Amino acid sequence: MFRLDEYKDIFISELEDNTKLLSDSLILLEKNPKDVSPLSEVIRAAHTVKGMAATMGYTNLTNLTHIVESKIREVEQEKAVTKSLLEVLFQVVDRLEQFKEVAVEEGDLNKVPVDDLVQFLSTFNLQTDLELEQDTQSQPSEFLKLENRFTVVVKFKRNAPLLSTRAFQLLRDLERIAVIEDSTPSKVDISEGKVFGEIHFELVTNETEGALRKVIEGITDVDEVEITSVVEEAIVPQRQRVKFTRGIQTVRVNLNQLDEVVDLLGELVLARSRLENHVAVQTTPEVVEDLNQFDSLITTIQDKLMKMRMVTLARIFDNYPRTVRDIANKRGIDINLFTQGNHIELDRSVIDQVNEALLHLIRNAATHGIEDTSTRKKLSKSKEGTVRVIAVQEKGEVSITVEDDGSGLDLERIRSKGIELGLITENTKLTRSQVAALIFNPGFSTASQVTEAAGRGIGMDIVKETIEEIGGSIQLRTKKGEGTQFILRVPQTLAIIEALIVIVNEHVFAIPLLNVVKIYSEKDQEIEIHEQESYVKEEDYTLPIFDLEYHLEIPNELSIQKKDTGRKKSINKKVILWEKGGKRIAMKVSDVLEQREIVTKQISSNIQQFPGYSGATILKEEEVVLIIDPTTLNPRKKIRVIN
Repeated sequence: MFRLDEYKDIFISELEDNTKLLSDSLILLEKNPKDVSPLSEVIRAAHTVKGMAATMGYTNLTNLTHIVESKIREVEQEKAVTKSLLEVLFQVVDRLEQFKEVAVEEGDLNKVPVDDLVQFLSTFNLQTDLELEQDTQSQPSEFLKLENRFTVVVKFKRNAPLLSTRAFQLLRDLERIAVIEDSTPSKVDISEGKVFGEIHFELVTNETEGALRKVIEGITDVDEVEITSVVEEAIVPQRQRVKFTRGIQTVRVNLNQLDEVVDLLGELVLARSRLENHVAVQTTPEVVEDLNQFDSLITTIQDKLMKMRMVTLARIFDNYPRTVRDIANKRGIDINLFTQGNHIELDRSVIDQVNEALLHLIRNAATHGIEDTSTRKKLSKSKEGTVRVIAVQEKGEVSITVEDDGSGLDLERIRSKGIELGLITENTKLTRSQVAALIFNPGFSTASQVTEAAGRGIGMDIVKETIEEIGGSIQLRTKKGEGTQFILRVPQTLAIIEALIVIVNEHVFAIPLLNVVKIYSEKDQEIEIHEQESYVKEEDYTLPIFDLEYHLEIPNELSIQKKDTGRKKSINKKVILWEKGGKRIAMKVSDVLEQREIVTKQISSNIQQFPGYSGATILKEEEVVLIIDPTTLNPRKKIRVIN
């Protein structure tokens, strides 16, 4: 028997995909109204949703998408769109989002209102609207206007002593004012110093040729600069039609089911460890060979499964232009949004929380960071404000920077507010970064009246908490009158990680290996003792050693492990140098056992009250091991070496 509720999840997923397709197409139309090719995608999205809605019995959604499809087919024949039509179609997108939310909450979709939109589209006449726009001399929206495209050739002086450094500096400076679409050598080669005197760039920017030349010629050892403007009739390429291939190429999998498979994989990894334990004492070459093959298969399955859980940042980045567009229109200003690193992948368990934090930072930048047009003119800034979201992959982590060229933070005002709230005193000495970081305190705002849109401090505590929940970190840089920059560092996945297995006071713990810089023996020459305190000597400073045996609070639940670990106590303790987000910690442990992959698990609420732990795992013999999170520990500050 046919049951509609069995297809509810498929309906919600398809509705989400087609709503996004509709939104993306409308943004392309708004950028370049003369290129009406995205209208075909609008028709396709509306037609797909109409068919699904009719099958599920959602009459009002069927009526709405039917009138959208019919009207856009008429408009497509005329090869023109108007601002008022685009505006109402954006309202259709918002209404489809409302349908999705009601469906997720198991509500009645037939109660979602659509009459206002249906009536407007039913009576809409394109020719009349075009004449009205012409009479009022309306201009197309300048939001995210067409960027200037250039090909740039930079030649450095022969035998330049620091060529690779100069080239990397050039790359970074250009990326601050432009989106580099292609380069020879590639950006990766430039970053790795593989440069031979000449670099070709293809880039888009809102800056003029003169501004580009000024930036490039500001780099030492640049000999020649050639800049050529690329003029195109329409810089937004038409969507390429993909040839249809018969047969199902993809299937939708519920994320909960995927999580269950990951848990089963974790059990399989544990079973492998137990099997290795049993055969380690006495075995044959044949068993060893079979065991190695078994191990290889598990590793392959693990890699494939983790790949299935990964999604590109484009999934969330593609939603941000609409967010910025709405804020810019509401404020009556122009804001350009640049995104970079859309191809980088994150685990589904991470990306939702990253999206929540990024959305807040982008809205914040567009609402409070970018000045109004008249203010920017007085400050000799470009008419359009700029918000950039740049993602870079870094050794198992992803760094995402959200920056704007707006007013920056008023550090003096923030400090005064911090004193008023009792967070600091007038005598408290803070660096610029520490003053700026005060906005991460709950409820902090420099506005006289606290509202949802009061100021740049509102909600920042939630952003910080959200990122730290997934083991990430956030940094803040700002300069008054020039802009603000937030740098988020998050792990690519939380499910399976490389870890260092250590002993602390006869208890076994795991430490994420990703951030381990170096491991010292307690007797190494880098370890110094001053006034009965131990330090690691690191370049121009010494770092106090945080002895986990005395400072790590161990929950009673782990007391069973201390009974008999079966491991010999190490006479020579180890010191682990650990770094994350620019913060370094030196931790002393009783011994380091091994390096291995672990399957992470959430810890129970009664253990969460103890600081210093981010999760748990299970090792051989069903041994429960807590994962240490050094970022939650509170070691003493670095002590500078005075020569």
